[in-house]
Amino acid sequence: MSWNVTSLLDRQRTPAPHAPPDAAAAVDPSDAAPVDTPPAEAGQGAATGDTPGRYVIAAVDRALDLLEALQGHAPCGLADLAAVAQCTRTAAFRQLRTLQARGYATQDRERGIWRLGSRWPALGHAAESQNSLAVTAAKLLAEASVKAGEHIYFLVRTGSECEVAAVHETSQPIRRYANPGTRLPLHAGPCRLLLADAPAAVRAEVLAGRLTRPARGTQTDPVWIAKDIKRLQERGWVATTDELNDGATTIAVAVRDANRQTCAALCIMTPSFRLRPARQAAVLEVLRDTAARVTKELGG
Repeated sequence: MSWNVTSLLDRQRTPAPHAPPDAAAAVDPSDAAPVDTPPAEAGQGAATGDTPGRYVIAAVDRALDLLEALQGHAPCGLADLAAVAQCTRTAAFRQLRTLQARGYATQDRERGIWRLGSRWPALGHAAESQNSLAVTAAKLLAEASVKAGEHIYFLVRTGSECEVAAVHETSQPIRRYANPGTRLPLHAGPCRLLLADAPAAVRAEVLAGRLTRPARGTQTDPVWIAKDIKRLQERGWVATTDELNDGATTIAVAVRDANRQTCAALCIMTPSFRLRPARQAAVLEVLRDTAARVTKELGG
């Protein structure tokens, strides 16, 4: 598994100073005039959070790819960032200069390397404080990580994907399998718990789509998954091995909101040798107790 705003991205209309040697190269095809689907007619519903977005602006999409490349690979040079973001160096340079002008990217000119800019800590702090669900659960999850002796991953559903909203680390020197913001397939391992309580349209979309296999034990049979979903709807927790990462076991428990709907999942991901049957039962009990307390905090 790979390790694992809107338009602050005004396109520069004048050549940036100190352009790289290839700045005069052929323009990236996606720099051409964008072709967008017209806005919905009056009375028509807009795309919802449970369906893929209808509108994609190529320049914004490419800039977000570049920001994710900076997050995961910086500090590094222009050529490396362009390769990771899968765009031309010319396109990457233009986007980086725009981000630099707004404080979201910075360049060490002597070494020619780029990294995230100074504005991200404030933006990250604002995002964290606005995530009321994760904030509500934070103290309880920190306690759970100590009791379980494992990292606690706070999972939420974002459309037809699972997202790691927060990670509460234990002091134990164990591998961290995902970072906040990591997207995971909704049909795989602990994420299936969120799929089980998703709207019927989301379940149908996921099961009808391409079911990827991030690890050797990932279930990709839609018939099997549909049956498992019914079981999880009643049970409220799931334990899997080798579904998200080879050699890793996960245990996840549902968190419910005031309407008794699953709004998140508490999860541990750990090397399988750490979870013998007796300890697996103890960790499950910690997660279930914590999930019940978080649910109560949310009015469930």
